[in-house]
Amino acid sequence: MATCGGYWGWSGCSHGMTSTSPRNLCAIDWVKVNKGGSTAEFAAHWNKIEKTLEAEPYHQASAAAREAKKKAAQS
Repeated sequence: MATCGGYWGWSGCSHGMTSTSPRNLCAIDWVKVNKGGSTAEFAAHWNKIEKTLEAEPYHQASAAAREAKKKAAQS
């Protein structure tokens, strides 16, 4: 997960912007609600929800992104 100075800083970090892992997709949403949240706080959140229904939309979106990437590569 990309961090700047220990806190989320998407404007200064590009790592999380192109990754479509379920964790990173969740992080994009999480940081919108938890401005100034730390990576440790997000890690605790993700560890709590990773295997629950709350994380399912992120797993589905990640799978859809992988499929879209495969189709684009075949074109």
